[in-house]
Amino acid sequence: MPVRLFHRRYLYAVSVILLSVILLLIVWRTVRENERTLAITIFDSKMKDYAKDIQNQIDQSTGVVESIGSFFNASVFVERDEFAKFVEAPLLRYAQIRALNWVPAVRDRDRDRYEELARADGMKGFQFTERVSQGVMRRAGRRPWYFPVYYRVSLQENRTALGFDLRSDPARLETLQRSIETGKMASSGRLTLVQETGDIYGFLIIRPIYQGGISPVAPEDPMSDLQGFALGVFSITDLVAEAIKGRNLESIGFYLFDDSAPPGRGFLYDYNATGGVHKPESFYGVPDAVLQGVHYRTNLSIPGRAWSVLFYPTPGHYGQNFGESSMILTGGLIFIGLLCVFLWTTMRHAQKIEGLLEERRKVEANLHESLQEKEILLKEIHHRVKNNLQMVSGLLNLQGRHAGDETVRDLYRESENRVMSMALIHENLYNNRDLGRINFANYVRSLVGSISSSYRQEEKEIGFIFDLEEGDLVIDTAIPAGLIINELITNAYKHAFSGRQDGEVRIAFHGSKGSGYVLTVADNGVGMPAGRDPGSFSSLGLNLVRTLVELLGGRLEIHRENGTMFRITFGEYREAGTELH
Repeated sequence: MPVRLFHRRYLYAVSVILLSVILLLIVWRTVRENERTLAITIFDSKMKDYAKDIQNQIDQSTGVVESIGSFFNASVFVERDEFAKFVEAPLLRYAQIRALNWVPAVRDRDRDRYEELARADGMKGFQFTERVSQGVMRRAGRRPWYFPVYYRVSLQENRTALGFDLRSDPARLETLQRSIETGKMASSGRLTLVQETGDIYGFLIIRPIYQGGISPVAPEDPMSDLQGFALGVFSITDLVAEAIKGRNLESIGFYLFDDSAPPGRGFLYDYNATGGVHKPESFYGVPDAVLQGVHYRTNLSIPGRAWSVLFYPTPGHYGQNFGESSMILTGGLIFIGLLCVFLWTTMRHAQKIEGLLEERRKVEANLHESLQEKEILLKEIHHRVKNNLQMVSGLLNLQGRHAGDETVRDLYRESENRVMSMALIHENLYNNRDLGRINFANYVRSLVGSISSSYRQEEKEIGFIFDLEEGDLVIDTAIPAGLIINELITNAYKHAFSGRQDGEVRIAFHGSKGSGYVLTVADNGVGMPAGRDPGSFSSLGLNLVRTLVELLGGRLEIHRENGTMFRITFGEYREAGTELH
């Protein structure tokens, strides 16, 4: 036996140590994951703000083009110098603007007149042009319609773009067509800007302007009402630079995409922690390490297209965010070492403790066996009390049948119902697992059914409505409450429906042990006489109700609107048991 006990204690100690190690690893991993989750949450929150900054720059750019359109709609005719004066302020304010243009819709028959008017305005050598190659322009060929850059204002003088027919370029024409078809603002995909000599990438925002308003008068032929376009030329690089100005992007990188573009044309911008930027032609896709790791991607709104931005942290971004988990791991290992010493010392006293525990188990087994015997005995007592009360109830019923006086029969019946209400308590206790409490809602339904059966020969159709909250009551509270219900229902049968063959009684029970209980018995009968004082009860039943309410330490309220309503408020009182036994 001692050897076996030693082995058991040894296995117990080893199990405790292994469990401690496993628990330490779980806690360490959980804390580390929480640290990582918190760091990701903070990262997402910051990146959301950065994305808002980019969106704000896009919205500002859109607003500038919209304001030019509103200016033209509000004017009969806009001169070249008026246009230049109007766009001067936004051009100086927003660095991403490369040029702001007025692009009229010109029929072929009006081409020469427009060119002559521009030359008369001081635009020497002005003509409608089209691009041959980067920076090389030629006079535009003849076509039914032209969309030339007619007014142009930019910080950098570049006459190459002036007169450029946007219709001659497929990418720009596609944006113009979308704007004409929808009657709304539209944005282009990534473009090499015609006014630049280098590889500067940007995009256009176009707003159609119609004669007499912001939408075409004849939607089936929008070209007939088209006056021209307000056109903004924007640098992607400068737009992003303005958005992140003043932001700390150390160890942060991001990609800007045009999700509406065809495959291979969606990349717009790449910023990494060293400040480097990929050109579109050198971009081969987002690395798998970025897509599989922590990143934050959100959509950006731009007229007629869908952009998105993807932020990602570079290695070392999280810094020393995992210090707490390291401290937990170190502290846990120290604790496990101390635990080993403690367990080894405890094993020396284990045999004595084992003996004490064995003795205690025997005592508990005896107590459990004794408790089961007492429960069986208590159930038997409740069963016999129920049988005896039913026997008394039967004797009262039998005696009442032989009574010649109707008043005497009523007294016997009332006594029978009172005894039966107590018998039902013991029947519920006998069938309940908890021998000290009963389900009061079930008990009330059984009690009402029993009382109704005893008055079945009265030839009155009395309906009952139950509003009973499920809950248990101790026996010392349930017995007085059941007797109260018995007396009030009996009183309703005898007096509430005088001269009537039908009626309705509503029984409600709500509350809990902590907040107290509310029992309501209400009928829609004739009601108590108006001049009768509710506090002066002459009948035995109502006097018994008042006595039982006082026994429960409760409060009785009587209301006489549309019948009679008894409202009893009470709680569970342990001292009630001493008065009932």
